[in-house]
Amino acid sequence: MAATVHSDLFTAISKGQIHAASKLLDLGTNVNATKMINKVLYTPLMLAAEKGHDDIVRLLLERNDIDVNPVQLPQAKKGLTPLYLAAMAGHLPVVKELLKLGSKIDTNITVERNVTPLQAAMMRGHTDVVDALWPYADDKIKQRCLHAALESQKFETVAALIQDRGLDVNIMYQDALLLEFVAPFMDVKGLVYLLEKDLPIKIDRSDRPEHVSANPDHNFSWATFVDPSAVTLNDSIAKETVVDALVDSILADATAISRAHVMQALLASTDQHNRPVVALADASLVTFMKSQTYLAGRYEIADGPPIHIGAASVIVQAVDHGMYAQVFDEYADDDGVLNVDAFVDCNHVLCKLAPGSFVAGAGDDVDDAKMREESWIQAFDALTPDNECIDVDDFRRFCEATYGPHLKVAMKFMRHVDDYTRERQLRHGLCSHRIVGLLPIQADLSVLQSLRLTGYDIDLAEFPHVIVMPAGGRSLADMAHHERPQGRDARSVLHQVAASLDHLHNHGFVHGNLSTKHVLSMQGQLKLIDFTATAQIGVDHVGAKWSSACLPPEMFYQLRNDAELAQYAAYWRDQSSSIPDRNALRPRSNFVVRAFCRSASGHALPYTTVRASTALDAWAFGCMMFDLITGTSLVPSSRSHDILPTYVATAATWTDEKLRQRVVEAVHDPAAQQLLLQLLVVEPSRRLTMDQVVDHVYFSGGPHADVTDEDDFDDWVLDSVPGDIARTRAKRNLHA
Repeated sequence: MAATVHSDLFTAISKGQIHAASKLLDLGTNVNATKMINKVLYTPLMLAAEKGHDDIVRLLLERNDIDVNPVQLPQAKKGLTPLYLAAMAGHLPVVKELLKLGSKIDTNITVERNVTPLQAAMMRGHTDVVDALWPYADDKIKQRCLHAALESQKFETVAALIQDRGLDVNIMYQDALLLEFVAPFMDVKGLVYLLEKDLPIKIDRSDRPEHVSANPDHNFSWATFVDPSAVTLNDSIAKETVVDALVDSILADATAISRAHVMQALLASTDQHNRPVVALADASLVTFMKSQTYLAGRYEIADGPPIHIGAASVIVQAVDHGMYAQVFDEYADDDGVLNVDAFVDCNHVLCKLAPGSFVAGAGDDVDDAKMREESWIQAFDALTPDNECIDVDDFRRFCEATYGPHLKVAMKFMRHVDDYTRERQLRHGLCSHRIVGLLPIQADLSVLQSLRLTGYDIDLAEFPHVIVMPAGGRSLADMAHHERPQGRDARSVLHQVAASLDHLHNHGFVHGNLSTKHVLSMQGQLKLIDFTATAQIGVDHVGAKWSSACLPPEMFYQLRNDAELAQYAAYWRDQSSSIPDRNALRPRSNFVVRAFCRSASGHALPYTTVRASTALDAWAFGCMMFDLITGTSLVPSSRSHDILPTYVATAATWTDEKLRQRVVEAVHDPAAQQLLLQLLVVEPSRRLTMDQVVDHVYFSGGPHADVTDEDDFDDWVLDSVPGDIARTRAKRNLHA
C-alpha cells in the first residue's frame, strides 16, 4: 500500500497535479520517497524540479522533513540534485525557489563527472539560470565552467564568460590566440578586455612625464585583430568602434599622453613576421586610425623640425585632410550635392588655397580666369555624364587628382590668446596678395591636452591657440642666406615688400616686427607673415613684441640710475609669466628696449612707450634693404635678428652722420644709397612713408632700375621654389 501511495505521488508530480500531490502528502506520504526513473533514483523534489513545476517545489519545500541533498547511492556514486536538474532543464523559477533555502542547499556540489548546476546551465545555454547561479559560485567553479566551455569548443559561451562574467582568461588557446575563436561572439567591452591583455605598447610611468613605449612581451593580439583574414567580428560591430574604445581604455588613467600618441604607436606596431600593421589592416581602418592622430581629426602634423620655434609661438608644417570636405559642405545643397555653379565656386576657393595651383593657370588675368572656369565645367561634365550633380566622393577624387591628395598647410600655435586674436582680426580686409591669409576652419582650434612634437621637447598644449595658413615656400631670410639677391633681384624683392607694407599702412596698421624671417615666398609672390606685433597707427603702442635688430633708436632707453633700474626690474618681475625671453630684457650698458606687456599690472615703467607710426616699419625696411644689398646687418645681430649684446649701445645711439658713413661705405648704388639715407634717419618724422618708397627712383627709374618687378622676381625665385613647380612655371612662361 505504501509503495502505491509513493508511486501516486510521483505520478501527480509528473503530471503537475499540485492538489493531488498535496492530498497525498497530507495522508502521510514520505516526502523523501525514492523511485527509479530511467535508471536514476529520484525523490519527489528532484522530479518536480526537473519538470519545472515551481508550485509543487514550493509545496514540497514547506515540509520540514524534506531532504534537499542528493540521494546517497551505493558504490560512492554521486547522485543528481534538485538544483542540478532544474538548472540543466533551464527552469529559472524552480532555481530561484531552491536558492531561497540559502545555506541549506549546496550550490557548488558536483554530480557525476564533477559537473555543477552552474556548468549544466551554461553548457545548455540557459543564460537566465546562469545569471541566478553565478553569484553563488566560487572562483574554482567559475574557472571550471570556462575550461569546460573551451574543451567543448563552445566559443559563444566562452565569450559570454569573458565579457559578461569578467573571468580572467589565458589569451592563448591550443597554440593560437583565443581572440581568433571568440571574436565573432564578443561585444566591444569583451574585445577591448582581450586586446588590453596583450598590447604591443604600454604606458611607461617610470619617468616623468609618462609616455608611450613598446611592450616587447606580447603575443601579437593587436596585429591579429586588425587583420581581416584572421579576426572577424559580429556584423553589428565595426573594428573602428573597438579601436576607439580600446584607446579610451588605455588613456583612462593617463594624464600626459594624447590620443594621437597612442594611435601612432599602435599604427607603428608590427606582427610576428615584422609586417607593419598598416599593411595588414583594411584601408578603412587605417584611414580611421590615422584620422585619430590628426589634430581636430583633420590636421596631420609633419615629422621633422618645426618651421619656427619661439618663446611665444611654434609654427609647424601639416597636411589638412579635411579642406576638400569642408569646401564641399559649404557649397553643397540640401541634398548634399554640387551643381555646376557650386562646383566652379568650390574650385575658385581651392585654387587659391592649394600651393602651386598657379601652375595650372591661376593667374589674375581675365583670360586665365575664363580658361580656368571652362576647364572646371568640362571636368564637371566628365564627372556627371548621367546627372546634373556631383557627390562628395566624386568631388574628393577630382580634388585629389587636381590639387593633390591633401592640402599642405602651416599651423601656428600661440601661447597667448591676445596674439591669436590679433592674428585673426588683423587680416580682415587685407589683400591675400600682400599678406599670408588664414585658411577657413570648421571651428576654433585649440590644443586641450598634451601634444608633443616628435623629437622635440615641445608640448603644443603650452601653445593652445592655433591658426592655419596656406603652406608657403621659404622665408626671405632663408632665401637670402642661400641665394642672396643682388642688383635687380634685390630691387624686385624689396619692391614687393614695400608694396605689402604700404598696403598694411593704408589699412591703418604697422607690422611692428618686420624682418626677412617675416616675409614668405608663396606662389611666386612675397607676402608678410606674423602679425602678433602689429599695432594700430596713432592708437596702439609698439614694443610688446620685437626683434631688436630692426628697432630704430627711439625704441631704446638708457636707464639713468639705480632707482630706474629697480623700477624696471620690478615691472618685469610682476609680468614674469608673460616674459617671452628674459635675456632680451637684460640691460646692456644700461640700455633697454622700450618694451611693455599688454596685460601689465602693478609697477610702472621708468620710460614712456612709443606710439605706433609708419616710421617704425620704415626703419625696419631700411635695415632689411641694407641686409639684402650688402649681405651684412646694419648692426651685428644673431640669426634670430636680435642685436648682439655688445652692440646694443650702437643701435641706441645712432646719429645721422654715423648712419650716412655706414651706408656710403657699404652701398655703392647711388639710388640705393639715397633711399637708405631717407629711411635710416634718426628723426622718425623725416623717414619716408611706404608709398614714397614704392615710387622711389630706386624702383621706378634710373640706369639701375630697368627691369619690371614681376619679371625680375620670377627669374630669381625659380631657384627658390620646389623643383616641380619651378619647372612647370618656366614651361608655362616659355609658351606664353
